[in-house]
Amino acid sequence: MVEKALCWEEIFVNEQGGIYQCISQRKIVFVFQDKVEYLRINDFFRLQKLVATIDVEKMLLATSLSSEIEILSPIFFEHFFILSIVDVLALQDLLEGAIVMLELQTIIYERLYSVIV
Repeated sequence: MVEKALCWEEIFVNEQGGIYQCISQRKIVFVFQDKVEYLRINDFFRLQKLVATIDVEKMLLATSLSSEIEILSPIFFEHFFILSIVDVLALQDLLEGAIVMLELQTIIYERLYSVIV
């Protein structure tokens, strides 16, 4: 179990992990499978695009055992992740939820700022 640092602000969390914003380091904190990665915002969006391209349907229809797992090891990660079909779906859910929350945060900020100005 990963201990949440005091400087982490929650963006989105599901049963498998969480996405946080680290204020002190100005990075996105990616927590999944009890591993922690600190990502620049550009790397976070690259990760989201990479995970979105994983073809779950192809994994489900695969006949060989090696096709039922996905190894995720982007160059900006210190760790690598071995993902089952369930893990891929949980990771996609986690990243999509975080993207929605970041977009919502941006919309709220823009609305509040435009009212003040």
